[in-house]
Amino acid sequence: MLVIGLYCNIAMEILKAYKYKLKTNKKTKDLLNAQANNARFLWNYFLAMNKRRSEQNRYILYHRKKRYDLKKRSNPSFLYKFEMQYYLKEFLKKSEEYSFVKKGDSQASQIVLQNLDKAMLDCFKGLRGFPKFKKKGQAVGFRYPQGVTFKNGGVYLPKITGRKKTTGFHNSFKNVKFEGRKCKIKEDGVWIEAAVKNVTITKDGEDFFMSVQIAYEKNIKSKIGTIVGIDLGTKDIITTSDGHKLEAKNFLRKSEHKIAKLNRKLSVKQGAKKGEKQSNNYKKVNQMLTKEYRKIRNRRKDFLHKLTTKLSKNHALLVCEDLNVKHMSKSAKGTIEQPGRKVKSKSGLNKSILDQGWYELVRQLEYKTTWYGSTLKKVDPRFTSQKCNSCGFVSKANRKKKTFLCLKCSHKDDSDVNAAKNIRAAGLEILASSSKKMTSPMTSSG
Repeated sequence: MLVIGLYCNIAMEILKAYKYKLKTNKKTKDLLNAQANNARFLWNYFLAMNKRRSEQNRYILYHRKKRYDLKKRSNPSFLYKFEMQYYLKEFLKKSEEYSFVKKGDSQASQIVLQNLDKAMLDCFKGLRGFPKFKKKGQAVGFRYPQGVTFKNGGVYLPKITGRKKTTGFHNSFKNVKFEGRKCKIKEDGVWIEAAVKNVTITKDGEDFFMSVQIAYEKNIKSKIGTIVGIDLGTKDIITTSDGHKLEAKNFLRKSEHKIAKLNRKLSVKQGAKKGEKQSNNYKKVNQMLTKEYRKIRNRRKDFLHKLTTKLSKNHALLVCEDLNVKHMSKSAKGTIEQPGRKVKSKSGLNKSILDQGWYELVRQLEYKTTWYGSTLKKVDPRFTSQKCNSCGFVSKANRKKKTFLCLKCSHKDDSDVNAAKNIRAAGLEILASSSKKMTSPMTSSG
């Protein structure tokens, strides 16, 4: 067994987020909905303005001239953050038609403009596509960068709860305590002071949730342990290079019967047809369906959090495949001119891949390995399941379902374990090459 030590002992800022369900009444829900609608309106309004100005190649004056230089702007046809804030303050809030934006929290509104500003800059740099408009009822939420205060188990939300009032929330985390604008977090039996960075309000169905991001300093100690390769699968969610397997939970598959039953009920209610007014019974069944999907997401996330925490704590170096899950789970329907093949079986495979949460698992490993002093390496996934770990011979015929049998050296192993060993070996190669670069003598040219 190979044991490695990654010698580091540095202090770093740790960011964590805790999600709580808010205790709301009708009045609070109406105010939260109004604030969320205000955020959606501002996004869509300024996005439409920027899109129009881009087509006309126009721009407006700066709000802070010292901050920006017209010649240095990547795209002068767009309104930037401080210009949008100026337009919001001097035009929208003073107009009769859009005076309702004054009822929204000013800092939450600025965060919307800041996010839109970043989205447009990312578009100019080629990192993402052009920002999209937000539809009503989709991705409902807003963020407070500051101004939120915790008191006696409740939380004060600007423009929602009133100056001296608070709204309650279901405290499901016993290792975190909030008071005022600070909090304490318990780690390794010790309470540590932390700062509240921001609070994000989101809506799921008819319920509102509060995500509190905190920051604190932590001394990351050196991790000494083993290196392990991880192969992701649909029957066994992970198979490690030392032979351990963990059976997939298939949370969506287990709830399919209940979801199908609710969908059948929903299809016969008034409001199922497009343009038809939704009845109260339709809303009730739809709410039940939303809650069922939420339970599936929560079960999957809870399972993945426990799994990734265990892996990050128990190993010094974890190696996994750099998988493009979005491409792997793409539909195989094709087009009318070029119809797809084996569409039904590919659809079932796509559902199984997405049900496991591979992307979320790797995402959690990326930040948890830094928390616990371990390291995550991603390797090229090509031929990991076809390559013999003993002699290196690559052939598609080597793998026959569950058993791997090399056609060259007759090496026999479990197919998933063999793939995990290849992933581990690729990680060792990366580690060896990086250490050679660090230890190689400096050369001079000329």
